[in-house]
Amino acid sequence: MPAWKPRGGVAEERAANAPIALDDPDDVFYVERGSVDVFSVPNVPPGSPPGARRFLWTIEPDELLLGFDPAPPGEGHAFVAVCSPGTRLLRVPRQALEEEFRRNEALVLSVVESFVARLADAMVLRPQLDEVLERSDDVGLDPGRTAGTLTEVLWVEHLGGTSSLGGLSSVVFGPEDPPIPMGKGMWLEGGPGGARLRVLDTGACLRAGGAFAGFARLRTVFHGFAERVAELEEQREQARLDRKAAAEDQMRSRGLTGLAGILTEAAPLEAVVGDAGDALVRACRIVGDRDGIAFKPPPKWETQSRARDPLAALCRASRVRCRRVTLRGEWWRHDCGNLLGFVDRTEAPVALLHGRRGYELVDPATMARSPLTRDLAATLNWEAYVFYRALPDAKVDGRGLVQRVWAEARPDIRFVLGLALASGVLSLLVPVATEHMLGMIVPAALTTRVWTLMLGLIAVHVGVALFNLTRAFALVRLEGRANASLQSAVVDRLLALPVPFFRDNPVGELAMRALSVNAARAVVTGAAPVSVLAGVFSVVYLALLVAYDWRLAGVALVVVVGSAAFVVVLAGRAVELQRASLAVRGKVGALVFQMITGIAKLRVAAAESRLFARWAEGFREQSELNLRLREYQNAIRVFGDLLPLVSSLLLFAAAGHLAGAGRAIDTATFIAFNAAYGSLFAALVCLSDTVVQIMSVPPIVERASPILEAVPEVELTKPDPGALTGRIEVCHVTFAYKKDGPLVLDDVSLEARPGEFVAVVGPSGSGKSTLLRTLLGFETPDGGVLYYDGQDLAAVDLSAVRSQMGVVLQNSSLLAGTIFDNIVGSAPLSIEDAWAAADMAGLSADVRALPMGMHTIVSEGGGNLSGGQRQRLLIARALVRKPRILFFDEATSALDNRVQEQVSRSLERLNATRVVIAHRLSTIRNADRIYVMQGGKVVQSGSYDELAARPGLFAELMARQVL
Repeated sequence: MPAWKPRGGVAEERAANAPIALDDPDDVFYVERGSVDVFSVPNVPPGSPPGARRFLWTIEPDELLLGFDPAPPGEGHAFVAVCSPGTRLLRVPRQALEEEFRRNEALVLSVVESFVARLADAMVLRPQLDEVLERSDDVGLDPGRTAGTLTEVLWVEHLGGTSSLGGLSSVVFGPEDPPIPMGKGMWLEGGPGGARLRVLDTGACLRAGGAFAGFARLRTVFHGFAERVAELEEQREQARLDRKAAAEDQMRSRGLTGLAGILTEAAPLEAVVGDAGDALVRACRIVGDRDGIAFKPPPKWETQSRARDPLAALCRASRVRCRRVTLRGEWWRHDCGNLLGFVDRTEAPVALLHGRRGYELVDPATMARSPLTRDLAATLNWEAYVFYRALPDAKVDGRGLVQRVWAEARPDIRFVLGLALASGVLSLLVPVATEHMLGMIVPAALTTRVWTLMLGLIAVHVGVALFNLTRAFALVRLEGRANASLQSAVVDRLLALPVPFFRDNPVGELAMRALSVNAARAVVTGAAPVSVLAGVFSVVYLALLVAYDWRLAGVALVVVVGSAAFVVVLAGRAVELQRASLAVRGKVGALVFQMITGIAKLRVAAAESRLFARWAEGFREQSELNLRLREYQNAIRVFGDLLPLVSSLLLFAAAGHLAGAGRAIDTATFIAFNAAYGSLFAALVCLSDTVVQIMSVPPIVERASPILEAVPEVELTKPDPGALTGRIEVCHVTFAYKKDGPLVLDDVSLEARPGEFVAVVGPSGSGKSTLLRTLLGFETPDGGVLYYDGQDLAAVDLSAVRSQMGVVLQNSSLLAGTIFDNIVGSAPLSIEDAWAAADMAGLSADVRALPMGMHTIVSEGGGNLSGGQRQRLLIARALVRKPRILFFDEATSALDNRVQEQVSRSLERLNATRVVIAHRLSTIRNADRIYVMQGGKVVQSGSYDELAARPGLFAELMARQVL
């Protein structure tokens, strides 16, 4: 029933093409039938073309449509009402409404609540409330602090000072104003001198006779909020266009740099779109130029947020990982990589670049370069940052990993190859010197030349030793760079993959797959390269053998080819066994990980014996494959041990055959040939010992292929969504976990306005948690669209959206560390921020009771805390950044009623949009709107009282909980 239906009035029926100008505050229309849409339009001078309409709200049947004071010509906005077909209005005299206002409290609440709710929609950027207004309160509001109501409509009278509504300088109230109605979502900000407020309920305001005047005063300031709505929409649209232009420029730049790479040995760095005027961005770009990383500036909303971390925002926008390092001792004398540093006194960023002559400091403001000396290093902050380049967004294979290492360590690789070649060339001098000794010096008894030759050979061996030592140092440096580059890139790729990827791959096996790249790197950059290089460059001995005697060199070549073929065949069989062994090892490792994480459940179910038998079966299969693999490895090793002896026998047999045929070579040449022949096969034996390791690299890399071939969920080409206000829309979403599986979500639609508390309830298996996973972007809907502030979630940067959320899931867990670390995480927040979050979560009293307070150690998973304390700690972690959007999935199931009430009031003070999934219906008593799900569909929606009074699933759930 309507709160008031006028007895008289003039009936009007308006067509949609005949809008009503709401420019008279005396106009009062009662909507008897149909609906009316209210728009704001720019108040243009007479004769000018009309501006674009902006939708404000819809007036439903049995509601009132009120006029407004007109704005000055050509300024501000005007308001028009457009009727739907068949709408019938009653024009009512203002005096009749005013008289009814004085005695009908239900009418006052109906009209004021309707208007206030729509006015609150314009106040989207709602701050955290410093003061919560309660009826019959006298409140002192300090300058800059905010106050508002959490539930009912209250009337605020100014006893002294001034305050601004919604923080707008054009909407100021003072003692000369009547009591102003305030509803949920509205707030006052204390003026320069603060304000003293008296809070009245509707009944008290009616008795004082100021209700209608206060409501009229509030309506007079609505022009300011219309301006605010227009300004926000223009800013949002301009930001959208800017982000779109930036994304297009970036894509164009990537295309041009790719084309330029055709003509160059390595493609130039990708051009970065954005303003390069910021010192931090410039410093990071200087470091990035050396490391092959392209930095782009972050959006302004992220750097201007309360928990601002410019470097983290810059790295997120650039898809780059960074790590904080400590500069200790004489760090500048060592190769620590290229770093981002800060001047200690001014915190000005600088680039620290390592070169052949050590480090140099680059000032991004002047681009001046200075060698880093002890005195200059003393002026730097002891903390710096190192950056890690990510893998491309596309699929990556083993060749791509090799190209990455080649691009980053090309000088070291060339240096190692040069040293290996130089060492091989010097080694040739030994057989040459032997031939010279026996062929010329000994027969001629040239004693002095013996000493000269001996000193020369000593110099050759010293040179070879120095070359090998330098090569070893270079290999160590190469190994370190490759390890830091590859393993960090693989872990970064793993963290960037979509959530469904982890559902299809066991965690334990994923850990082994991620580490397999490091295992392959250890083979390629470890001891194996020395053997491979020795074997490859031993071919120079073949040239020397041919120079001595081509006939015996042919024998050597046949032995080399035959030996290589035999080893390759055995190694191929061994590699197949290793591939199978790695697959079984991954499954066994995943099983062991599950055993460790679920040991408590295993003991409860008394399933230890069954699981042990399952593990033993897999371990037996792995051991059998390893034994067969060892057989092939031992065969290759034994063959390598026999090869020098067999090859020497073949050499002497061939030499004897030549001597018997009268074609023998002289003794000196044969001894020199034998020396070179021995060196050749020594290198080949060394190579045969490591050939199985070398051939095992492809199977090891194949283990990481699921990670490398999966595409990250966040794409560089997707635009940033900007600062979110908290408006969420789910439009006809359908989803199934498998392509041909049953629908888990079936045509689901819901809406949450900024600052609203929306709850989703239903029996187990109704799709509530799946709905939350789609809202978080963990799952991609098969149909329908998810909107955040009117932007399709699938078309924007997911990481930027999630960074503005606070989330507590059913399976959320705590990390090993202190309570402070678990609350703050990596955010640059203080311990005061952690205490504030703990207080909002109802945890501060428990933390203060602990001997170490915020520095109390929490075990992994929070095993040393109670269930309620763990939940409150997770809630505090979600609230510490004061996000605009909160998602809770059974986040308060372990809390008692007192703590639950404290948490609820803290959340309401945040003025954030809350989407809560709950089984305990008492926790959603104050929800603005409740959606009831069953079988993947929304079967009911409404407020708590509406659903409780209506037969249906919600009433059944209530009855079960009452029982």
